[in-house]
Parts: sequence; C-alpha cells; structure tokens
Amino acid sequence: MVKQAKQSKSNVVSATVVHDVYDYVDRPGIGRIYRAKVSVRTLATLLRKAVVRYSPKYQRGFKKVEDEPLAYEVMLPITDPRLQINVKRAEEIAVKYLQEDLFSDSIVWNARIEDGFSEPEWDNETKELRIHTSITIPDSAHRHLAYYLLDTWANNPVSVPDVTVNDRIVAADEIRKRLKGFDPDSASVFVHIYHVTAKWEGWLYDQLNFDQKAPQRAVGIALNPTKTPARRFVDTLMRSSPVFSDTEVETRANNIGTDSRKLTTNSTLVGAVESFKPFLVQLEDEEEKTGAYTDFVEFVGALFEEYSAHVPAVQPNATAQTRNESRKNSFEISNIMFHPLLRLAKELWGAYRRDQVDWRIATEWKDGVARIAGAKTINGQVYKVMSRENPEWIGKILIEQYDSNGKKLAPSLSNTRQTRQAALDYLVDIAGIRSFLSGKSKAKAHAKKSPIRRGRKSVSAHAGAKRARA
Repeated sequence: MVKQAKQSKSNVVSATVVHDVYDYVDRPGIGRIYRAKVSVRTLATLLRKAVVRYSPKYQRGFKKVEDEPLAYEVMLPITDPRLQINVKRAEEIAVKYLQEDLFSDSIVWNARIEDGFSEPEWDNETKELRIHTSITIPDSAHRHLAYYLLDTWANNPVSVPDVTVNDRIVAADEIRKRLKGFDPDSASVFVHIYHVTAKWEGWLYDQLNFDQKAPQRAVGIALNPTKTPARRFVDTLMRSSPVFSDTEVETRANNIGTDSRKLTTNSTLVGAVESFKPFLVQLEDEEEKTGAYTDFVEFVGALFEEYSAHVPAVQPNATAQTRNESRKNSFEISNIMFHPLLRLAKELWGAYRRDQVDWRIATEWKDGVARIAGAKTINGQVYKVMSRENPEWIGKILIEQYDSNGKKLAPSLSNTRQTRQAALDYLVDIAGIRSFLSGKSKAKAHAKKSPIRRGRKSVSAHAGAKRARA
C-alpha cells in the first residue's frame, strides 16, 4: 500500500508512505535500493493522481521532439499522449498478464534526490518507507501503463479494445471474460525503489535499456518457437521438411558462420514469413475445419524439395563447401532470396486454392522452380538466373556504386522491403506464372482436377501449442 502523508513543522511537507517494503540492498556508490510490493489498484491510483510521474528529460522523451528545452523539465502523468510511450505495446502487456503469459513481475521507481529534502526513511518494524521527494519512472514505463490499463478496464469493461498480442487479435469480449477473474486489489507487482539524482536517473535508464546485451533473435525464436504466427509456421516447417530440419537450419545465431554447413537461419525464415502474417493467422483459424494450414506447410516443403533437386546446395546434408561456393557465386541460398521464394510459395498455393486444384497434380510450381534454378540468355550470353553475374539483378537487389571520380565499383547487395519485392517480381516473371497468379490463366494438372482436401487432421504448431497450454 502507498499513501500520502503530511507533516507540519515550519512548513507543510507532503510525503509518500510506501507500505510492504520488505528489504533493501546497499550498492556501493549508489546507496540503498528498496523492494516493495504494491497492488495493481494502488499503482493505478498513484499514476492517475500523478504521484508517480514520468520525466521526459531523463527517459524516452516525447513522440514529437520539442524545440523548447523547458518542456523536458516538467514531469508528466504517464498517460500524457505526448510521451514516447506506445499504448498498443502496453495493451499487449496487459492482455498477456490476463492470459497468464507475462513473466516480468517488477517495475522501477526513483525517489529522486532533491535539494532541501530528506532522504527516504525506512522503518524496519512497520516495513514502511517514507519518501519526501518526487517519485519518477526511470524504467518499465510500458509495464506501468499496462497495469494502469488493467485497473481502468476492470473499472470500466466497456472501454476494453481489441488488442493485438503476438501478431494475433484478441477480441475485446475475450479480454472482458478474462477480466472477470482479475482483482486489481489482490494482484500485485514488485517495485524497486532507487534514491539517486536526476542525472543518475538518466544513467539508470541508459544502463537498464542499452547496456544489457539482448540475445540474438535466433536464440529467442528457438527458445519460444510458438510465440507468433511466423514462428509457429517455421517451427512446423522445420519439423516436417527435411530441407529445413533442425540439422539444416541455424537456431543459435542470426548469421551462418564461415565454417558452418547450415542452409539458413531460423531468424531469416521467420523474417521472411512475417511478410504474410495475416495469411497465416487466417489459415490457423480455419485449420481444424479445412486442414488448409497443414496443406500449405506441406506445399512449402514440397516446393523447396523440388528446388533442391535443381540446386545441390539446398539438398539436406549438403557440405559446407558446396553451400559456401553457392553463396560466393550465386543467390541460390543467400538470406535475401528466402524472402521472395517463400512469398512465391504463398502466392502459388493461394492460386491453386482459388482454382480448387490440388497442387500435387499441378505443373506450374514445378516448371517455375526449374526455370528459376535454370539459365537465361541475356544479350547473347547465357547466365544462371541465380548467378551473381546475372546483369538483371542490377537495380533489383544489386545497387550500382561509383567512387568520387565517377568510376564504377562493384555493385552492393541491398536487402530491404523494396528490393525483396523487386526480387519476387523478377522470379514471378522468370517462372512464367504471372498470368496464373493473377487468375488470367487456369492451373494445369497432370490428371483430373481435384479440390484441396477438407477436414484433415491438423498437425499445426498452433494447434499443438494450444493443447500444450491446456
């Protein structure tokens, strides 16, 4: 519990009394850092009354940079819309709490050192900490706002919005159902309370946010493979396709080492399929009824197996030498190429579904893969399509460079959203499937057309994750 108290001597001095301050640690050169337990209701009340405030100067600042320096000196309520705090992110944290999926249990305050005011007074018997100075938020601003929102939603369920959590929309009605089991008075968080100057408060923010080395993205994906639709898809693909098995995909680093024989990284694959997250969510939602998710995973695996039949470097168990040679001379297995290839697979599968043709008996995708892995005559000279020497990659993923004297240098590889789109457009033309993808021509099949199977048993990672949660 936290409450405001007043002492009367020669002046009236307002103090904040924090109850349930169980202990502290003494840090050399920094002083005491106290730890308290505060209910969500109490925390929200303190934020609502601006007892605990945000300092733009020593934390994230404003969304729009202020020209007036004095604007940064004023401490503000955390709900001020000008602050550089992402409400959507705070909403996601709040819903994760309700979903019992939020591991973080603490927030951070600073009982700021201010001239003319006493330092905090802690009573070991009552476990009370009396603070005579401003209380600021040097870190965990989004968690503060998340708990504020939880209390606000509990008081006014009508205010609950739809919230995107891990790239999936959680409907307001579902959130309201979860709120019925939430009590802001009994729900608590730990609060670490520092007592440092405003300047050191800025140092604290810097250290908590920038000095701590974040793990490589690949490690996070490997440790929590079912967190997002993109991660779930890659996890399912790796468990079903020999091309992308865990012996072929690097899961502990974002890049392939020079002596590694790995094909690509899980980070690259997740980044590639993130470009069609809504599509994956749609397939997950209908998987139990139609089996479309599983069918799409199988198609992607089949497409890359077909690709491996033309490209030795893609084949399971290919040597490090084979793959390194491929990266040196071509774009066959370069990181950037997995983006357009996976999107190409998505577009092809979608076209087959549109035409109600089973891709297993269709010809476009296999013919297209063969053309992409094949050669093309350009200005009388034959080039492998994927060769780094292919001049048609210039202006797409290769950008021409010149020195200060206007001399042409070797082109540089550009891996951006625009260049990945340019690569996809090029592969569609090379594969000769633009008319098919647009619906102007129909799918060709080896045998009689058959609709995509319905009501298949799901083996998706999404379904498996839900069973595991249950």
